[in-house]
Amino acid sequence: MWERNAGHTIEAPSPWRQADVLAAMLIAAVTVQALGGLCIKGLYRDNTWVSSIFRGTDVVTLVMVVPILMGSLTLARRGSPRARLILMGMLDP
Repeated sequence: MWERNAGHTIEAPSPWRQADVLAAMLIAAVTVQALGGLCIKGLYRDNTWVSSIFRGTDVVTLVMVVPILMGSLTLARRGSPRARLILMGMLDP
């Protein structure tokens, strides 16, 4: 997977690079959304029951989803096929 260009060796781009960049962008967006839902009072304009569910979902997102995404992305970039599988499973709707 190495190419030669004018006497210099350069590494070929990884086929997963775009997926990794999009996963990192998704992690940032999900984190901002969940923090906004927890910190901005009145963001959820539904009844108390529905607002409580939304806030609970935001807590789970910050406590479980974001760390799993970050960890699996980090390990997948290091070459772990199991982490890549977990990352792809987490990103699948």
